[in-house]
Amino acid sequence: MGIKTEVDLSDFNLKAIKQEVVDIAQVTLLQILEDKIITDNILKGKSPVKGQGKFEKYSPSYTKKIQKGGMAGKSVRPVNLKVTGELLDSFYIDAIDGGLEIGFDNDLADIHNRLGASKKKVVRRMLPDLDLGEKFNRDITKAIESELKEIVEKVTDKMSKANARK
Repeated sequence: MGIKTEVDLSDFNLKAIKQEVVDIAQVTLLQILEDKIITDNILKGKSPVKGQGKFEKYSPSYTKKIQKGGMAGKSVRPVNLKVTGELLDSFYIDAIDGGLEIGFDNDLADIHNRLGASKKKVVRRMLPDLDLGEKFNRDITKAIESELKEIVEKVTDKMSKANARK
């Protein structure tokens, strides 16, 4: 005959642990994700969304406008969605119930990511659409997982030490 016991998980205040993880992640992931999404992908002309690859070329008329110097500092390649910097500067992370909301607070983001730019309505995915089952690419996913693992370890170590003192 074996033995058994029960563990009441409510003793461990999981909701507080989860909230602390989310609060810390909101701060630490902002810079990591800004680097991974914007610097490592968008500014290099690649979508941070798994399976999307490089952004489609600019239209011939837009390319001509860039080449004639109509957009100071703008280059034809890579297609990096940067003209003034306003769009990419609108990147944010907010804590929401159970997780984080990542976004760009700019109307151009919705045009590029969902509605499509130019007459051809070219979509250049800047963030995954969860309703379509999209996810971030492997590098971004690994960075999130790695950072969350570190955060969870720190929070649980802190909670364990606090419980040991009781």
